Amino acid sequence: MTYPLHLSRVCKAFGRSNSVVENLTLTVADGACTALMGANGSGKTTLLRLACGLVSPDSGTVRLFGRDPTADGAARARLAAVFDGARALHGRLTPAENAVYFARVKGCDGTAALQRFGALARRFRIGQIENVPVRRLSRGTQQKFALAAALATGADVWLFDEPTLGLDAAALDILCAIVRGHTAAGGAVLMTTHDEAFAHRLGGIVRLTGAPAAPLRLQL
Repeated sequence: MTYPLHLSRVCKAFGRSNSVVENLTLTVADGACTALMGANGSGKTTLLRLACGLVSPDSGTVRLFGRDPTADGAARARLAAVFDGARALHGRLTPAENAVYFARVKGCDGTAALQRFGALARRFRIGQIENVPVRRLSRGTQQKFALAAALATGADVWLFDEPTLGLDAAALDILCAIVRGHTAAGGAVLMTTHDEAFAHRLGGIVRLTGAPAAPLRLQL
């Protein structure tokens, strides 16, 4: 069976003595949302970077729809990743311009992405300011636009690194509804978060028991 995302016996170290991920296997199925939780430095972000092909494993395999994301652009085009949230946006551009830029970088149709972006911005109740330069917006508003811009590509798999940063309670409710709609339609989500209540609202939790000085392992 081919899953949206499957990591098998993955190992990753930075340098000779800094083993971050060791013999890790993880599957995210269609319609599933999995939250990775663990202490700072436990390897959560490294795991996401492995999942989307930004870094290669030292051993083991990472497969996105059965393909290697480090080598297959078509597979990567089916994935949307949000790292660094608001900081991922170009400050001199408007949120709408950012959305079109990200879509074109991924080889997606900019017009269709802009339509999806507008719909997501309206759901977050920020559609009226989508043409204001990003640098003039608050941190929380930038976070909402960063999420909307990434998801506007229409990807099947969503990867979020701490998506709740800067979001108020109302925005968290909206994000939950967006994620639930995506998984109900068969999409897959893998995210890191320190917000356990938010994670419980969306699906399964995987705890990472590693630390800066210890390899990352799973605790179900």
